[in-house]
Amino acid sequence: PVVPNLQALATEPVFTWDNKWGKEYKWDTRFFEDVESLPPSKNREDVGRLLIGFFNYFGHTFDCHTHAVCIRLNHPGAVVDMLALANSAQPEIWYVEDPFDLKHNVAGTCSLEGRRRILEEMKRAWRVLSTSG
Repeated sequence: PVVPNLQALATEPVFTWDNKWGKEYKWDTRFFEDVESLPPSKNREDVGRLLIGFFNYFGHTFDCHTHAVCIRLNHPGAVVDMLALANSAQPEIWYVEDPFDLKHNVAGTCSLEGRRRILEEMKRAWRVLSTSG
């Protein structure tokens, strides 16, 4: 990975309570704060290659109908099933989990047309960057 999962590195829970979803929820909002003490990344790809990889993955590989973007649970080589999260979504809705409010889908208001246009631009960006550098 390029950057570590700061939530996974934290050792002490930091709880926050909220009731905006009609019931009181307790969220663990911990994350490792001493980022200066982290060792340098072992990843040696330059920023351009990482960006091309990002556009390729989200434009071509990532299945937005069944998987969610979830930094809290993800690790290299794994995908997160959107139906396994605290607030499942329909396949036509993108799911990007808010790591500090597990019932909040950050991408929940993106329209089908918006999703189509974003994916189209990710594919176009991948095509342009991978052929022209």
